[in-house]
Amino acid sequence: MEPVPAHWKGTCVNPPGTKANETVNCNKKLVGARYYNGAIVSTGSYKNSRDSVGHGTHTSSTAAGSLVPHTSKRRGGAPNPWIAMYEVCWTDSCEEVDIAAGVDDAINDGVDVMSISLGGYLAVYSVDIITIGAYRAVERGIMVSSAGRNSGPFTGLVSNGALWIFIVGATTIDRKINEDAKIAAK
Repeated sequence: MEPVPAHWKGTCVNPPGTKANETVNCNKKLVGARYYNGAIVSTGSYKNSRDSVGHGTHTSSTAAGSLVPHTSKRRGGAPNPWIAMYEVCWTDSCEEVDIAAGVDDAINDGVDVMSISLGGYLAVYSVDIITIGAYRAVERGIMVSSAGRNSGPFTGLVSNGALWIFIVGATTIDRKINEDAKIAAK
């Protein structure tokens, strides 16, 4: 790995009293790790940005996993970038105040690309915290990708659908698009 870029301002944060086997340490690949639990006290999770359910590890390795010699030919889509993790969701929920703080810190730390791997219910852009945070990031030259939707009452709905967000999602096997996408109601 190349040295961490000079513009990088992030750090790895662990709360006081974190057990040694649960700490998150920065290295040449993981250059930042922060956690946010201002709105809730989590149960069933580590109390820092360490991944307890595998979602962060999965999304990070898909995006930026390095080739490991003598094990596999598999690697992430862009295998040489640095990773910073901003834990904003817990076993219990994802709180807007934590999402906003994580996005703000990612922008201020100097990320180049932001992957927001969560998606909620449909919301009006002017009050949706992911849409607002993504817009602030794009204004500063940061490319933002996000899950199209992680759950919901109906198939075919996309949340995080603002024009400035690169939306990622699963589709059917035949990859057939059955509906037209409408940018503005006319």
